[in-house]
Amino acid sequence: MTFLFLGAGIVSCSQQKSELQQPNIIYILADDAGYADIEPFGSKTNNRTPNLNRMAAEGMKLTSHYAAPVSSPARAKLMTGSYAHRVGLSTGSYAWVLRPGDSHGLNPDEITVAEILKNAGYVTGCFGKWHLGDQPDFMPNNHGFDEYFGIPYSNNHWPLHANVDHPRLPLMHNNEIAGEVKTMYDQAELCRLEVEAAIDFITKNKDTTFFAYIPHVFPHFPSRARKQFMDSAKTVLQAQIEELDWAAGQIFETLRELGLDKNTLVIWASDNGGDIGRESSNEPLRGGKRMTWEGGIRTPAIAWWPGKIPAGSVSDEITTIMDMLPTFARLAGTEPPKDRQPRRSSLHSL
Repeated sequence: MTFLFLGAGIVSCSQQKSELQQPNIIYILADDAGYADIEPFGSKTNNRTPNLNRMAAEGMKLTSHYAAPVSSPARAKLMTGSYAHRVGLSTGSYAWVLRPGDSHGLNPDEITVAEILKNAGYVTGCFGKWHLGDQPDFMPNNHGFDEYFGIPYSNNHWPLHANVDHPRLPLMHNNEIAGEVKTMYDQAELCRLEVEAAIDFITKNKDTTFFAYIPHVFPHFPSRARKQFMDSAKTVLQAQIEELDWAAGQIFETLRELGLDKNTLVIWASDNGGDIGRESSNEPLRGGKRMTWEGGIRTPAIAWWPGKIPAGSVSDEITTIMDMLPTFARLAGTEPPKDRQPRRSSLHSL
């Protein structure tokens, strides 16, 4: 039996399209997690990731998965299925990435993966760091997400930044300010808040079909995790990676408790390579974040869907963050937009 997932293994070729039931889709995106920062990809820095280990044992490691050198372009590629240059988001207006108050962001005329899935009957939610523009037209609720909770730009874009005068860092619920990140202890709570909001969304929508996008803040600097992780780790980076693993475990536990695990596709990946200035590991790749060497753009990625993705499998085929839009569209029983040129995944051949 031949399997395909972005060219390497999601759905059996022997299945007819009419037999495919719309799966729930959860896409978890770490921020600055290096290629070898998690155990399934060979962590040598004692980062303990038992939940991601289990995810890989029950699913597929994508060992040649590509994103972008920095945050905003990666997210633009994910949302649109297109190169960031095409949608005008290869950089911000005056920096590598979009900064608070930037006059441009994700164009409201773009068709996002959330809009495609919403039109296919999905309930859609985003929980974490958006970073595709903080003006109202650019925010998640204007791009197909029914619910949003998180920060609108990067967590280092706040008043405590040493070299740049940034405004306050708000916590948003939909289009309203629900709180503010003021201290390093507030930073430490972000991973927990993101996953709790996502679990609430999943639980509320357990009887429908949903798309949950969870773009975590961790392990991006400024760096702190919650006390129980800081106390048991040798470095802050290790504490943040291990809290990310805990967060993934909370998602999987929820899916199993609700009986959703057999009809839910979960993908865990990173937006770019690890920041080598923070001792993140991209071994055996060269370079890291902000670089176009492999260590900057090739990231760890794991796909999990019991009964659909072969357990313990590994694919070395090239995949990219742009493959998500056409793949998810296909699984939802629809197609990518025809009036633009998103990157096509090999799932179109099913």
